[in-house]
Amino acid sequence: MSIPHRLTAEHLRELVDYNQDTGEFFWKSEIRLGFHNSVVGHKAGEKAGTARKSDGRNVIRIEGRTYLGYRLAWLWMVGIWPTFEIDHIDCDPTNDRFANLRDESRRKNQQNMRKPQKDKRSSSFLGVYANKAGYKKPWRSAISVGGKQKSLGYFYSESEAYAAYIDAKRLLHEGCTL
Repeated sequence: MSIPHRLTAEHLRELVDYNQDTGEFFWKSEIRLGFHNSVVGHKAGEKAGTARKSDGRNVIRIEGRTYLGYRLAWLWMVGIWPTFEIDHIDCDPTNDRFANLRDESRRKNQQNMRKPQKDKRSSSFLGVYANKAGYKKPWRSAISVGGKQKSLGYFYSESEAYAAYIDAKRLLHEGCTL
């Protein structure tokens, strides 16, 4: 069970400024830490947060708790924590501009994927899979709809299979931004 959010929009706005055009946060005041406040934690006007090593997403530590930058951007702009997941419309998890963020269900967020998952890739294209050796048409295309995979057919080239996938994605996935 997760700890309830202690941080409010009002308190966040007291601590940082958010530039909705760049997606960056800046500290409003200097914070001192350590024994007798001998260490400067950060200075006023300094950029808040650091890029997480695993995926480059901006993380900001506030009062002993680490927050994802895009969730703070939503709180700062809307005034409440997001109800669902924050989806980056352009699929770039480092782009925290407010115009690029939307509060969507997990299903819609997954429908906005543009690249295949690294561990499930037999093709460099999303929705395209290599057939087993011996098939006349070496590529197949499939899409998930309502939690079930639907076959889109077999193709001679990856690009043909991907084109079929994109057409189906635009038709069947309401969260698609392609």
